[in-house]
Amino acid sequence: MPFTVDTRQVINHKEVCYKKKTKEGKLFYADATHHLAWGSMAIGIGEITKNNFTEVYSRHKFLHNVSGLSIPFNLTLRDVYANIGLRTNVAPEKTAPWRNRIAKGQWQSITFDTAEKASNINEISTYGGTK
Repeated sequence: MPFTVDTRQVINHKEVCYKKKTKEGKLFYADATHHLAWGSMAIGIGEITKNNFTEVYSRHKFLHNVSGLSIPFNLTLRDVYANIGLRTNVAPEKTAPWRNRIAKGQWQSITFDTAEKASNINEISTYGGTK
């Protein structure tokens, strides 16, 4: 199923959700809208509403924090609020299962990295392991 984004329910969607047209007449998503739309798959929320905009922001912030990225987190609560009405065809995921999915992914990443380091006995000694 192709990924779909619908901005028509966002108040002033042409100003909020899009950058100015290019010379060819193409519209591009504004940075916040682009981040929110494509990030909806990662956060498990396909529609931003007045009831869930804080949850949307919090999940994006949580993902940024656990990812350990060194780039700044530029999404603001105001950005999310301005995009209320943004919809994608992402299935909703309740908070607890979503957190478990993210934690499981982080855990798998850590254990994979640890196993890779442990594959070389010299590296174990370097990292303070037993001889």
